[in-house]
Formats: sequence, C-alpha cells, structure tokens
Amino acid sequence: GNGHSMHPSVSDDGRYVVFDSASNNLVVDDNNTSVDVFLHDRETSTTVLLSALPDGTQAAGPSRNAVISEDGRVVAFESSAANLAPEDTNLATDIFLYQVETGGPQRISEANNGSQATGNSHFASISSDGSVVAFESEAPNLASDDSNNVIDVFAWGKALGVPTTPPPAITATPTATPPPPADPGDANCSGDVSSIDAALVLQFGAGLTDSLPCLMAADVNSSGAVDTIDAALILQFVAGLLDSLGA
Repeated sequence: GNGHSMHPSVSDDGRYVVFDSASNNLVVDDNNTSVDVFLHDRETSTTVLLSALPDGTQAAGPSRNAVISEDGRVVAFESSAANLAPEDTNLATDIFLYQVETGGPQRISEANNGSQATGNSHFASISSDGSVVAFESEAPNLASDDSNNVIDVFAWGKALGVPTTPPPAITATPTATPPPPADPGDANCSGDVSSIDAALVLQFGAGLTDSLPCLMAADVNSSGAVDTIDAALILQFVAGLLDSLGA
C-alpha cells in the first residue's frame, strides 16, 4: 500500500485478515480519500474493500478498527461515513456489521426500535461465530433509562434460531431429584457460559423469544430483569474481563 495500514484482525485459521488503511492502491478506483476497511484473503492473495455499499459506492468518511470472527465470515467495524446506512443523519461514528458471504454493511449501533444512535460508538468486539458484537457508545438512547451521562458498553446479537432436534425422552421416577441450579450466565442450561448465552439474553430482552431455558441464571446482576446489561456482563466474562458472574 502507498499509505499507512493499521489495526489488523485475523481469522482463527490465519486465512483472512481485516485492517484499515489510508492507501488508495489496494483496490481499483479507490478515490474517496478516506481511511477504509479491507479484507485480505491470504490463500487467494486478493484484497477487497469492505467499507462500501454493494453497488460499489465508497464510504464518504473514514472507517477503521475492524474485527473479524474466528471463522472469517463476519466483520464488524466503525465508520463516520453517512452513506453506509439509509437515512444516516446522526453525524456520529457508528458500528457496522459486514457478512463476507453476502456483502454490504449493516448498521448495528441502533436502539431496539431502529432509532439511530445520538452519540459516537467505537471499538467493536465480535464473538467467535459473529453472532454477538459488543461496543462502547456515548449515545444515551440505545437502552431505556440510560441517564448516567457516561460511555457505556452495549451488545448487539442476531437471532440464532431455535434447535429443531427434539430432546430425549425422560422417564419419571419417584426418586428423581431436580437438577442443580445453572451457573450465573448459563441462559441455555448447557453447563457452560459462552457468547451463545449472551445472544439468547439479547433475543429475550428484545422480545424475539418468550422464554429462556434458565431464566434465573440469565439475570446475572440480580436486577430482576434480563436485559442488555446481563448480555454485556456475560460477554465480559467470556472474554476474561470478569473473574466471575453473580454475587
């Protein structure tokens, strides 16, 4: 490249690398004079521009700090460009999700009702399968009753679907004892706390599902409500930023 390239993130197998660059010679006709986000395939030695619309329209502002899922299929990045999402009029830096197989950025730093953030959002972090993205934001309108006037951490998750495999038959016996309570954060009662639990909590909080296998375990902060704060705490625990969950 003929300009600075920074902030690389690599897929688990080392094949895909995302990064931001001020170079204008990594792809053909890069003429937006902005820092862009690129994806390089080390197996095919090809580089593609991610901070652009499917029709090739380039971002009208800088994009940076990209992160890629372990499987290399999903990328999250931040951009102050106002033309990557429809009716983007907040004059703020937003977080975008890019699915490599389908192409095109999707703005995810939004409230549950689709309202755009009223402040800047930065520093996305992505789960191994790309189903959950955490980020920090100055916006006070991404969660209800956000009145602390400080930068907060939020989590976005897409629907993971409901398993279709029926559970095994259980034969009741008079001496059967109930299973031990699930560990805090184990929303799906799997015996392990992972990013999947955070995604399920986000779905429940957004009204995409009516119940959780272990609802009590999902209320990580014992607030009496299962919401995005619980999902963010689970993600921090999975990432090793917290030693434990619950009291």
